[in-house]
Amino acid sequence: MGKIKDIIWRLRLSGAVRKAEGMARLDGKKYLVFMIKGHLRVVSKRMAKKMIEAGMFRRGVTMRDLEARALYATRSNREAEPCS
Repeated sequence: MGKIKDIIWRLRLSGAVRKAEGMARLDGKKYLVFMIKGHLRVVSKRMAKKMIEAGMFRRGVTMRDLEARALYATRSNREAEPCS
């Protein structure tokens, strides 16, 4: 039974990663994949900051903490392009 759950978890995670990469490719923002209340959520970095301000996370959580705990983080297009 554990193998089936692992397969389902990997499929859901890979779908969330694909969604995050696609959205990052479209608008150039950085996206994070989180497990929030038992569900995988794809959230932009800006929205994550707003969630911190709204008090969705415990007091004292910073953006650096969220990036470290994210299951996956995209690179924004600005980071990928060299400055010339």
